[in-house]
Amino acid sequence: MDFNEEDKELRRKKLIKMAVLLFIACVIIALSVFLITYKELWSGILNPGKSSQTPTDSGQVIETNDPYKSDSPQTVRSINILFENETIIFDGLAKDCEYKVVFENDKKYIFDQLKNEDDTRLSSWYEINNKTTIYFTIDLDQYSLYEYDTKTLYPDDSVIQKIIIKKDENAMTLNVEMITNGCVAISDINIKNDKASYTVAEVKNKDFYNYSNINSRKFLFIPGYQLCKQSDSTILFYEDDVNDGSDDVYSIRLGASTKYDLEDEKIYINDDYIEYIEVKKEVQDGVTKYLLSFALKKDLVLYPNANDYFSTLTFCDSSMKNVIVIDAGHGGHDPGATSRTDDGINEADINLGICLKIEQKLLAEGYTVFMTRNEDIYLGFVLERGDLTNIMNAVLFVSVHVDSYTEESAHGILSIWRDTDDKQFAQIIQNSTVKEAIAPNRDLMQQNLAIHGKTVCPAVTVEVGFMTNINESASLKTDTYQDKLAQGIVNGIIECMKIIAPAEE
Repeated sequence: MDFNEEDKELRRKKLIKMAVLLFIACVIIALSVFLITYKELWSGILNPGKSSQTPTDSGQVIETNDPYKSDSPQTVRSINILFENETIIFDGLAKDCEYKVVFENDKKYIFDQLKNEDDTRLSSWYEINNKTTIYFTIDLDQYSLYEYDTKTLYPDDSVIQKIIIKKDENAMTLNVEMITNGCVAISDINIKNDKASYTVAEVKNKDFYNYSNINSRKFLFIPGYQLCKQSDSTILFYEDDVNDGSDDVYSIRLGASTKYDLEDEKIYINDDYIEYIEVKKEVQDGVTKYLLSFALKKDLVLYPNANDYFSTLTFCDSSMKNVIVIDAGHGGHDPGATSRTDDGINEADINLGICLKIEQKLLAEGYTVFMTRNEDIYLGFVLERGDLTNIMNAVLFVSVHVDSYTEESAHGILSIWRDTDDKQFAQIIQNSTVKEAIAPNRDLMQQNLAIHGKTVCPAVTVEVGFMTNINESASLKTDTYQDKLAQGIVNGIIECMKIIAPAEE
């Protein structure tokens, strides 16, 4: 055989062998990369017939379609909820548990009663019906389960009447509502790993202070104290902003009252304004005082207002934008104009009914609203309404009143403006209210009302009719006519806002 031919044949076989080995190596590398990238397929090859699901202890499975999740088994956590020793316990939490306490205080005036034993004058004060509800929201994920869609617990011999538990599949949350007829708050919190417990108790000092946070105006009502000089909130009768070394805690110090013997108490609220309220008894040079502290969740202005028999601290968030202040005239022991019939209806009630409707309609349109009152309370002198409006950096102030006159024939709607800059807004609101209510038009009046006196923003007062006109008074008392008036005022406010704060393109 020719040696050259033999060498050629050997070289050809070696090349073929090297090509085959190189091809096999490429296939192995490509397959390895593919299997490393797609772990779910690798698991399926090694475990044929087994789905890529995570089993639970009870045999339940959860789909794990995410290719980037670890292939280690995921433990499904069953959230258990217990209530014992006035403590609600959440065991098995995987995510955050949030809570808040809502104070649904109902305050009404009692007339013709002696407020103080040494006071010979007949006066009035609040009758307070404190009622609170505590809400919990637990975030869920695909590994956090709760076996009930809806469950209601009825604790025995407890300050809590019932506990309603609902699972929201869309929001992936577990919502817990603790209901009581009394004034109850969270007194102790203990969170460790996946377990959280919240102890509830009746508020000890509820007759001394009452927090209202269900409406746009958040305030603390303090009966039996006068925090400031009437109509001048800069002259205070308490120590303001007591420094305790914490930027998030705002404290005031009050003199002790013979009416109250307060207990040290800390109640957790955790709404958008206050984390907790705490009261402590102090003795300084033999004098007993009370330190009242608020752990604030944002920068707030605490505005005091007072009359002879009670005070309120209003919590104002001055960072809010384009605030519209709606003021229901009068209130509490200031009923305004009264009906000439014996039905007991007064101007303050009608003003409030209309303003509550205005508030809801504006909120539905996406506007930010601050109500000077949402209930039948007396706010102090009218100048304080302007103070609150300025603290809130409001862009428009609208007050609702009902007129009165000696002659029963007087009727119709009138809007009052303060200065030239306000006149155009008064005209817009007047026109829209008359149009919607189909009412007689008394047009505009220029008048320097006390409630307009301090407002920096445009201010308008609408006199929606006459309590002294029998026919008009009858209409004003109906829900249907109040709704028409509210809609007309809202339409006018929306037109005003297009001028004051045009929507961004």
